[in-house]
Amino acid sequence: SPAHAEKLSRAEAIANALEQNPQIAAARARQAQSEAEQVQANAARWPQVSVELGVGPSLRATLVPGTAVESTRGRYELAAKDLSVVVGGRLSVVQPLYTFGKIDAFRAAAAHGIKAREAQTRMSEADIALEVARLYEALLFARDSRRFFEELENYVVRTVLATEERVSSGTPDVTEQDVLRLQAALAAVRLALNYARAGQEQARAGLVAYLGLAPGAVLEPREDELKRLDTVHAPAPLLMSRALRDRPELGALREGALAYD
Repeated sequence: SPAHAEKLSRAEAIANALEQNPQIAAARARQAQSEAEQVQANAARWPQVSVELGVGPSLRATLVPGTAVESTRGRYELAAKDLSVVVGGRLSVVQPLYTFGKIDAFRAAAAHGIKAREAQTRMSEADIALEVARLYEALLFARDSRRFFEELENYVVRTVLATEERVSSGTPDVTEQDVLRLQAALAAVRLALNYARAGQEQARAGLVAYLGLAPGAVLEPREDELKRLDTVHAPAPLLMSRALRDRPELGALREGALAYD
């Protein structure tokens, strides 16, 4: 593998994807939006206070002693010393007394909405984790397949050369048809080798995308070889009941229906 490649285990790849994948970030943002809606619904129970303040200039007039004339100068002949400041304001308080249950309904809907969004976030996390695990296994399989076909290519190449030498030396039990058969087998091996290399690059690019890394980043699995994964054996009724109870899709559906109602 390249010396500058970043090596990740299966668990590290999944953990990094759950932290950096943009789909999960979007799901968490929608969850935060529902939480903000719940705060807004809870705030509807309290008084709504509005305060308006205004500040502006005010003309200051000079009275002429003994007369009703307010100023001895023209209306628009003003100086800075003739101005003063006026301050005004208004305060209003609105307290909801009885809303026919609307506020309580909004609060209940917001609470169910948060649970639905949390379930949808778990759905996104589960989908991303499963896809990253598949890509990681595909990378392991493609890498080991490439190793196998590279070794097989070397073996067939040596066999072709040895057969051509035997044909050139006039060995009776070897013909040109044998060389052609081996060359056809070599072409099939090289085709499979190209498929394995392409699969390796495709799986690596998929992991880079799901992990949110910069394009061109090089990843390599930490495992040295493809190993068999242990499977958990459980009866089908137990798995079905657990799925019906814990699957986030069903949780999101239930909580979403309650919020809608």
